[in-house]
Amino acid sequence: MGGLSILSMQNEEITFPTKKCKALLTYLVMMRSAEEQARASLRQTLAALRKACEDVDASLIKAGTDSVAIAIDTVSADALDLEDYSKISTIEALQQATELYQGDFLDGFSLREAAFDEWVMQERNRLQHIALAAMQKLLTQYDKTGATAQGIKLAQKLIAIDPLQEATHRTLMRLYRSTGERERALQQYETCRVLLQDELGVEPDTLTRTLYQEVLATSAVDSGTPNTQTEQKSKSSDLNLKQAIRFCSADDGARIAYATSGTGPPLVKAANWLSHLEYDWRSPVWRHWLDFLSTDHTLIRYDPRGCGLSDWNVDQIRFDMWVQELDAVVEAAGVERFPLIGISQGGATAIAYAVQYPQRVSHLILYGAYARGKAKRGPTEPGEEELALAQLAKLGWGQDNPAFRQVFTTLFIPEGTQEQHQWFNDLQRVSTSADNAAKFIHAMGNIDVQHLLSEVSVPTLVLHAENDARVPFSEGRLLASKIPDAAFIPL
Repeated sequence: MGGLSILSMQNEEITFPTKKCKALLTYLVMMRSAEEQARASLRQTLAALRKACEDVDASLIKAGTDSVAIAIDTVSADALDLEDYSKISTIEALQQATELYQGDFLDGFSLREAAFDEWVMQERNRLQHIALAAMQKLLTQYDKTGATAQGIKLAQKLIAIDPLQEATHRTLMRLYRSTGERERALQQYETCRVLLQDELGVEPDTLTRTLYQEVLATSAVDSGTPNTQTEQKSKSSDLNLKQAIRFCSADDGARIAYATSGTGPPLVKAANWLSHLEYDWRSPVWRHWLDFLSTDHTLIRYDPRGCGLSDWNVDQIRFDMWVQELDAVVEAAGVERFPLIGISQGGATAIAYAVQYPQRVSHLILYGAYARGKAKRGPTEPGEEELALAQLAKLGWGQDNPAFRQVFTTLFIPEGTQEQHQWFNDLQRVSTSADNAAKFIHAMGNIDVQHLLSEVSVPTLVLHAENDARVPFSEGRLLASKIPDAAFIPL
C-alpha cells in the first residue's frame, strides 16, 4: 500500500483531472460497492471520472439516477488483497499480506474535506491493525519453524511500525540470541527498556527481564580462544556470590540503579566510565574486582544516569549530578560510614563527596583518578582530543562494526586480552547511547576539583599506573601531593 496509484490493466498509471475523481474511485473500490448501495449526486465529478476511465473500460463505472457504483470484479486493489490474504493462516498467504503493506493507506493523499479525510483515517487504522496481526502470525510461524533470518527482518519491520509492542522486542532478542548475536540481543533489550520508560513510564515485564538475564548468562565470545581461567572463576563465584539490584531516585527524579553484593562492612564504589550492573557482573574486565571487593565487605556500586540500568533519557550529564547520585545511593542503601573507592573520573566524584560528607567516609581510595579533566589541564593539553572523541562517539557508537568503540577500548585497556577487548566493546554499546556517550566525554573533560584537594580530611590512598594510557601518571601524583597526608603507590 502506501501512497495512491491507480493503474490500468496494462500497468500504466491513469491520469485524473482532479483529486476528487481519484478519491471517488478509491472510495468505491474500498467499499466494494454494489450498484444499489452507492448513492450520490456527484454528476460533475462522475462525468470527469468516466472520461478518465473511458479508455480503460467503459463499464467500470455504473450510475443510475440515485446511485453510483464500480464494477468491483474488474479492478484489483492491494488493500483488498491484504484483507483477503490476512484471513488465510498459511505462511505463503501471510507473506503476501506482509509484502502488500508498504505503508499507511493513501499515505500523503488528502482532499482537505473532513468527511473523506475522516474515512481515510479510519481505513488507515483498520488496515494497519489487519497488517500487524498478519505480521505477528507470520513472525510466530517463523519463530516456530526456525526461519531466523526471515524472522529478524520481519520483527524489525514490526517494531518500526509499532515500537511499543514489547512481545516483538522479546521475539527479536530471542532470534538474535539463536544466531549468536548476543550483543544485538542485549542492545534490543535496552532499546525496548528506553522506549517503554520514555513513552509509557514503565519497565519491561518479567518475561522480558528474564530473557535478558538468560542472554547475559551466555558466553560473550563466540569465536577465538576464551579465557578459561576467568570463566572458571566466574562460574565458581556464581555459586556463592550474588548481587541484588534496586532503584532509587536522584533529586531531579532520575532513576538510579544500584547493586549490593557480598557480606560484611559496607564498601562504596563511585561510578565511572562506563558501567552496567548486570553486564559487569559477568565481565572478565570487572568480575575479578567485584569478587575481591565483595569477599569481606558488602560492596555497593551503581550506574550513573544515562548509563546501564539507570535512566537513559536525560537532558544533561554533569559532574554535580554524579556527586548527588552517589549521595542518593548511599541514602537508599542505608549505610552511615564506609570506605569510598573512586576509579578514573569516579575519583573526582569520590573526592567531592568526601569533602562534603567527611563524617561518612572512613577512607578514600583513588585508583587511576584525576582532579582535572583534559579541558582543564592548561594550554599544554587543550580539549581538542575530548571534542574529537565526543564526535567519534556520536558517529559510530551504535554501529554493528566495533571499530569506533575499539578506540575507547584501546585507551582504557591497551594490554587487555582478546576476550577483555570484546567484552569492553560490548559493554560500551549496551551501557549507553551515542548521545549520552558524547555527554559523558564532555562532562569528564571539564571536571575540576583541584580546589577541593586541600579540604580532604579522611585518610587517602592514591594508586596510579605509570603507563596509564588514559590518565597521565602526573595526575595521580598531583592528587597525592595536594591531598593532605595522602599515601601514593605507583603501579
